[in-house]
Amino acid sequence: MTDQPEKDGFTQGDPDAPIDELEPNPPQTLGVAWGFVAFLIFAAVAAIFIFQNNEAIPVRYLWYDFSVDLWVVVMGIVLFTLIADQVVSLLWRRRKRKKIAAKAVKN
Repeated sequence: MTDQPEKDGFTQGDPDAPIDELEPNPPQTLGVAWGFVAFLIFAAVAAIFIFQNNEAIPVRYLWYDFSVDLWVVVMGIVLFTLIADQVVSLLWRRRKRKKIAAKAVKN
C-alpha cells in the first residue's frame, strides 16, 4: 500500500498501526460555546421583556375571569407553541420512519 491520496482525498494509513495512530486526536481547545452565548442573549432579551411588560391584564377564558401579568400570557403562549411544535414533529418523524421501514421491507 502507498500513502498516496485516494479519490476522496484521504490517505490510507498503515493497517498494522495501533488504533491510537489511526484515529485523529480531538482538538484540545476551549472554544466559545456558541449555544451558551445564544442562551445568555435570549435570557437577557427575555428579562428585558419581563421588566417592560409587568402590568396586569384581565383574562377571560370560558367561565374564568382573572388578572395576570402580560409577560406570563405571552410566555405561556410561547411555551404552548413550542410543546405543540415538538409533538407534531415527533408524530411526523414517526410516520416518516414507518413509511421508510415499510418501503425497505417491500424491497
